[in-house]
Amino acid sequence: MARHARDSLTVAETSLAERVGRRLRERRKALGLTLADVARESAVSVSYLSAVEKGTNQPSLTLLARIVHALELTIADVLKAEGQNRLRREALDAEPGTRSLSHTALQLEVASLVAAAGESGHCPVSIVRRDVFVYVLAGEISVTADDGEYELGPGDALEARAPRALSWVAAGTEPVSAIWASVSSRDPSHR
Repeated sequence: MARHARDSLTVAETSLAERVGRRLRERRKALGLTLADVARESAVSVSYLSAVEKGTNQPSLTLLARIVHALELTIADVLKAEGQNRLRREALDAEPGTRSLSHTALQLEVASLVAAAGESGHCPVSIVRRDVFVYVLAGEISVTADDGEYELGPGDALEARAPRALSWVAAGTEPVSAIWASVSSRDPSHR
């Protein structure tokens, strides 16, 4: 089974307003200020500031500038983490089966597949209006995409643009281990 390390992508599941509000609240508390103190200094109501901190209200740039000034910050200080990458680590097991490696915050669907020689199945990721990519880590696999059949070994990869049907067979005598991924098709005729 795939083991999950601490998953920092959950940050992406919250809205920008919630993340900014949380940072503002943390800073206010770190300074030992009350909602009333910051509201007075930034010329907003306590209820409005509370809603901003909860992420239910997203302030205009002008209001955000007044709030961050009252907290002795800059807008850049509050938004500095927004452009940074998020990391998620997975460890693949050799246990037979298919495991989703995707995260709900991503548009990319990823799965690992480990199968014994002779096993077969359908594509482990969505194919409807999606491009599919498979990379073989170990073993040999035969992939049938629409009307074509492709024999892949370790280090081989295959890209299928919006296939209508896609299946696989673990070929050879060794177990196969492969990573599968799919993403919305780049071909506008398949959307």
